Amino acid sequence: MPNNTRFNVDLTGTSINNKILNEPHVLANRVYRSIAPTYGPYYTESLVVEDSATMQILTRDVHYKCLDVVGIPTAQSGKEICTIIIVVDEDISSNVRITYQALGGQYEKTHEAIKLLVDNLLTDNRPIYWPSVAN
Repeated sequence: MPNNTRFNVDLTGTSINNKILNEPHVLANRVYRSIAPTYGPYYTESLVVEDSATMQILTRDVHYKCLDVVGIPTAQSGKEICTIIIVVDEDISSNVRITYQALGGQYEKTHEAIKLLVDNLLTDNRPIYWPSVAN
């Protein structure tokens, strides 16, 4: 079976072959804006998110959050690996760049499906009927 991925799996988080520099993203016009890195899951410790308009390097848990930890590779590498970035600061422009270390391999193909799910969840403004929620 042919390998249809660009990068090999890197469980060290240090392969120069899996380093993605200044990947541009245009954010939606909403309160919480999601980014799915083009090459899938990324190592959170080396992620750099930059506002393209101001050249400001953003701070995790202040300007953005890393979501959807990829369990098995995180356990195998001993380093946190996530799939989605949520920009939570409304003052950040709609144009950002990310630099990240991609996990690679078969994990590359999941990013767009996950981003679509997150975007749909964030725009679901239906009221919650609390009596139907268990525990």
